[in-house]
Amino acid sequence: MIKDMRQEMIEHDQIDGIVASAGVEIAAEIMDAFWRSTDKLMTDMAEALKNGSLKDAAGFAHGLKGSAANVGAMAIFDETQIFETFCNTNDERAAEAALEKIITAVDKSRKAFVTYFKNAAA
Repeated sequence: MIKDMRQEMIEHDQIDGIVASAGVEIAAEIMDAFWRSTDKLMTDMAEALKNGSLKDAAGFAHGLKGSAANVGAMAIFDETQIFETFCNTNDERAAEAALEKIITAVDKSRKAFVTYFKNAAA
């Protein structure tokens, strides 16, 4: 069984670094691009899983995992890493359950980042 690797919802040091180097407005634009990419990758992952293409699903997950790490979306990173592992080991049922956890992590992370940026702009 895969160890539960959950950390904070978002890694504040990571997003603080982006804000410090780019400013709040540009960091918010980076996050908007991240969310658009996340939505596309999530759709691609679900479609690949539905079609039984676990290799493709793992590839999409790998992309999401990397971009999540870049912005400090650690809950998304953690859940996507688990999904990717299940896809790479051809465990379709576990991958389906893991995808649901990614969906939850994405929703909670969006809310955490909204709160972060409200506080950063204040």
